[in-house]
Amino acid sequence: MTAAEKDCWNIYFNLNPLEYLNIAIGKLFKKSEFKLQLSGKFICNTGPNTTKKRIEEISHRIQNCSLTDLQIMN
Repeated sequence: MTAAEKDCWNIYFNLNPLEYLNIAIGKLFKKSEFKLQLSGKFICNTGPNTTKKRIEEISHRIQNCSLTDLQIMN
């Protein structure tokens, strides 16, 4: 998550892995109950005290998961 702002995620795409969207996930989570469908690679790279919190925030929202690469930092 290069250059990600606080409470934002960089979402990368298969078609062009160098381009990404910067999305304020924290705000979306508070305002909606959307579900996540994860495939390919998922990298959670936050500060040492926030990685566990971030995983707990998203784990109950995962509807479908077919990851080939999972990286959880710190």
